[in-house]
Amino acid sequence: MHKPVIYIKFTEIKHIEFSRIEQGATSSKSFDVTVTRLKDDTSVTFAGIEKTEQRILTDYFKSKGIKLRTVDIETNQQIALSEEDDDEPEEESKGDDS
Repeated sequence: MHKPVIYIKFTEIKHIEFSRIEQGATSSKSFDVTVTRLKDDTSVTFAGIEKTEQRILTDYFKSKGIKLRTVDIETNQQIALSEEDDDEPEEESKGDDS
């Protein structure tokens, strides 16, 4: 299967959303990342990323000043991971050191 390269500039990113990152006995070994573009609100989802990459990606995106969110699978509620995310009212996650 041919999968074309997707190039999105940091300045074109509205926010990045992590999903399927739940903790616990039923946790999967992977998670998904959805990148939403500023220009037209289109999104691209990268599925099946190994859990070991989550902290690395989170730290990298935060260092670039990109707004981060996570989706709680059980409640389908979005939770902001970065303080500067003020587009919509959301719960701030505990443990944000910034």
